[in-house]
Amino acid sequence: MTTIIPKILLLDDEFRDTARILYSQIIKKGDELDRWDLNNLVHLLQLLWSEPIQVVRFQAAIISKDPSSECTVVSLPKDQNGIGNFRISPVKVACCLFRWPKLTEIRRIASVPWCKVKLNTGNNKICLNPYHYLAKLAHCKI
Repeated sequence: MTTIIPKILLLDDEFRDTARILYSQIIKKGDELDRWDLNNLVHLLQLLWSEPIQVVRFQAAIISKDPSSECTVVSLPKDQNGIGNFRISPVKVACCLFRWPKLTEIRRIASVPWCKVKLNTGNNKICLNPYHYLAKLAHCKI
């Protein structure tokens, strides 16, 4: 674990502890995790960190792997492209890290019916709980 910490050493203890717990839950793509995983995890936590209750909900959802867990809602700033200043969707990142490591496109997943904040509803709020999404094409390998 000591080889993956450089970026989060600059952060406070509570953030670092949360990052370590969540990092241990990431699904490996191969033999080991890569730097991309850590950077994206830190990015997700930075999105959530402004509202501590959302961090708690996200961590509980990841650890329990329960689809009926609470929504983890974040607000994204809109820009001309509609997704804020993100190069990749935070929902796709969460789903890649914790559910489907081989997910290539966000259009391959859909929100579960009971999620309060559906994907692609046009507002600036999204649910980052990866267990609130299902694969659209069950016969395809994600």
